[in-house]
Amino acid sequence: MWQTGKFDYEADTGDGSVGALEVLHIGPDSSLVTCDGLYKSPIFSKPIAAKSLLYLQTSFARQADGTIHVTHRADLFVTFPSQTIDVVARIFSPLTVKMTDRTFTEISLFLKMMSMAMSRRPDWVEQITERMDGVADVRKEQVLDLSSQLYTAGRKRESEQPDEEDAHGPRVQEAEGAAPQKPRAEAAPDRRGGGNEPSGAPGGLRVSSAESRDGQSK
Repeated sequence: MWQTGKFDYEADTGDGSVGALEVLHIGPDSSLVTCDGLYKSPIFSKPIAAKSLLYLQTSFARQADGTIHVTHRADLFVTFPSQTIDVVARIFSPLTVKMTDRTFTEISLFLKMMSMAMSRRPDWVEQITERMDGVADVRKEQVLDLSSQLYTAGRKRESEQPDEEDAHGPRVQEAEGAAPQKPRAEAAPDRRGGGNEPSGAPGGLRVSSAESRDGQSK
C-alpha cells in the first residue's frame, strides 16, 4: 500500500486484489475509511468489484505504571454491485468474517511489537524504517520521531520508579561486634500459579487483543 494523496491510498495484495482507499474522517477516538476494490482471477471471466466501509474506534487508558493501554474495534461493511456475487458472499460470510478477524488480530499484534521495539530498541526500528518501500520520507521521519519519544518516555518512567531498596525502606546495617541476625525465611512461592507477569516493555504502548464485530454485507 502506498499513499497517493493527503487522504488517499492505493493497495495491491499481489494475489489479484487491488483497491483505492480514501480516509473520510480521522479523530482522536474514531476513523472512517472507504475502499473501492477489484479482484481479478483466471477462473472468473470478469473482475469482481466491491465497495467497503471501515469504521475504527479506539480508546486509551493510562495504567498505574504510566503506560497506555489501547483498545480498538472495527466494523466492516462490504457490498457487491453484482447480485450473484452478493448472494455467494453471504453464503461464505462465516468463513470470510473469521479471516477478517484473524487479519485484524495480526495487525494488532504487529502494532504491539512495534511499540515494544520503539520503547526498547529504537535502533532496530530505524533499520526497519529504512527498508520500507512505497513510504514517503516524511512518514519515515514521523516513525523515527515517535520511536524517539517512546524510548525517552520509557527511560524517564524507569528512572522515576523506586528501586528495590527504596521500596522496602533503608537496610539496617549490623553494628560492629554484634551477633549476626538470622535471615528471615522467605515466603514459599505460590504453586498454584496465576502470577501476572508484565506484558511488553517498560514505557511501551500496549495494544490489547483485537475486538471486531462480524462483517456485514449489504
